[in-house]
Amino acid sequence: MVPGAPVTLGPGFVEWCREKDVRVADGWGPGRGRSVGGDDFLPRRIYGEYLAWAAEELLRRVPFNLQVTVVEATAICVRPLGGAAEVGLDDGSVRLVDLAIVTTGHGLTSYGRGGTHDEGWIKRPYPLPDSLSGIESGQRVALLGSGLTAIDLIASLTVGRGGAFHLDGSDLRYAPSGGEPEVVLINRSGWLPCARPASPRTYPASRPTIAEGIERARRGRPDGLLNLTEDLEPLIWAEVFRGVENDWEVAALKRAFALRDPPTEDEAHFHAAVVEQARLDIQQARLGLGESRLKDRMETLRDQREALRAAVDPPGMNPKDHRAFFDGLPALANRTAVGPQRERLEELIQLIDQGIVRLGPGPNPVARRREGKWELLSTSLLDEARIEVDVIVNAHLDFPERDPAIDPLGDALRQWVAPHLANPKFLSLDRRGYPLTRNGKICETVAVFGPPAEGANYYNNYILWPGVWSRLLTDLDNVLRPLLRAS
Repeated sequence: MVPGAPVTLGPGFVEWCREKDVRVADGWGPGRGRSVGGDDFLPRRIYGEYLAWAAEELLRRVPFNLQVTVVEATAICVRPLGGAAEVGLDDGSVRLVDLAIVTTGHGLTSYGRGGTHDEGWIKRPYPLPDSLSGIESGQRVALLGSGLTAIDLIASLTVGRGGAFHLDGSDLRYAPSGGEPEVVLINRSGWLPCARPASPRTYPASRPTIAEGIERARRGRPDGLLNLTEDLEPLIWAEVFRGVENDWEVAALKRAFALRDPPTEDEAHFHAAVVEQARLDIQQARLGLGESRLKDRMETLRDQREALRAAVDPPGMNPKDHRAFFDGLPALANRTAVGPQRERLEELIQLIDQGIVRLGPGPNPVARRREGKWELLSTSLLDEARIEVDVIVNAHLDFPERDPAIDPLGDALRQWVAPHLANPKFLSLDRRGYPLTRNGKICETVAVFGPPAEGANYYNNYILWPGVWSRLLTDLDNVLRPLLRAS
């Protein structure tokens, strides 16, 4: 995973699950299920248990010339101090270190800490099911988003309330419990997420086309700053449509990547098109990678993640295009290539067929408060459409806000790290992960990786795959290696 580094033997996550006899459902039939496979979706709780086990195992294997001290306290402050870094803990102690590495995950969102907003808007979707406890059966609830968080919420509001899926012959059916609300799905594109295909690759397809194009484009731009629409997007779409000749495949890809012109259909026609696209996607996901050219091409933003990171890495893009990149590309990659397992999309279509879930009034509707309810109004349909809902739930995770009450460490960083030129929510980091201070100097005694570095670079929250090169681990190795050598 890191060039030139020694290999640490597993077990990896899949092997560990098999050793623990973790089982996964085999369709919707009865029984204990089957053993875990490499492309199965498992509860995050189980992955957390594996990480906890792996951390203990790695600590047990520490060589004699390295000492590891685990401090069970919360870091509330980190800052440079001369040629070192100072880490303040919530027990009042301070640690002076040669290098502080910040890898604190996604952080916390400050709004909605009490659950439901006073005006019927649940701003924070987790933890489940507590965040949804105020939603009653028969109410109409709109989910703002249709990705993996929305899948979690729909599960909580259906099978989490006693409903059950079962097979009726070869057909999937849902037996409601009576405790479900009516769920309305709304998002910017109007389309549903694409299902993960069968037999996924264990490594990305190797095509340097986009990366080479980025290098050429930089040479022709002042200061090497890329233009999103002129430099990067043509490279992306050329790769997406490479080798695609059938009209139905072109149309399906345009829908998946929301490249079609703003829809002019009425609500019924648009809903029919969305469901038709989802059924096609399920069928192609069953074929799997290597069999479905459509799903192969949908992997583009996943396969080309490293090239897209190169577009964001310094010197990056001009500030306007940098903002536009992060406003659109991550969500597009999530919808087309990091979606739910096929079974979840099959269940969603069944819920739509039975009227428990319905689609919103077209792409990107607006919400306005009206007589104690929320009215959702279409913005892209030829014939105006609207629907009233009792509650809106944010079915997505927002970038953490600066809030010293719940995230003192993030707030402390922003007191001395310069904000990113494109967006003040992001930290300004160099390619190595070192922060740029507010007085314009690079601090090499603090390094930031993972989700806190998002915005300065791209897509830092993916799960690592054993045996596959990892940019994240390689970058961590690059900042640690000189320190360990000096010791």
